[in-house]
Amino acid sequence: MNYDFHSRKAYIAGDGSYSACEDSITFDTDALTTKQWDIVDDLPDSMKMEYAIAILDGDDEFVAEVESEYE
Repeated sequence: MNYDFHSRKAYIAGDGSYSACEDSITFDTDALTTKQWDIVDDLPDSMKMEYAIAILDGDDEFVAEVESEYE
C-alpha cells in the first residue's frame, strides 16, 4: 500500500495535536481495518508506527504476531 514517510518533520493536526522533529507516516485512513485501528489505539506509542508500516508494507508475519496479542 502507498504511504509517505516523513523524517524529522513538524506537523499540526486538525484536532490540535502537534509535534516537531518527529518521524511520521501519512496514508489513506481505509488502509487499516477497524480492528487494526483498535490495535493501534491499544499499542504502546513506540510500536504504533512500526505496526502501521508493517501493515502497509505487507509484512504479514509481523502483523500476525502483533495481532495475536490482541485477540
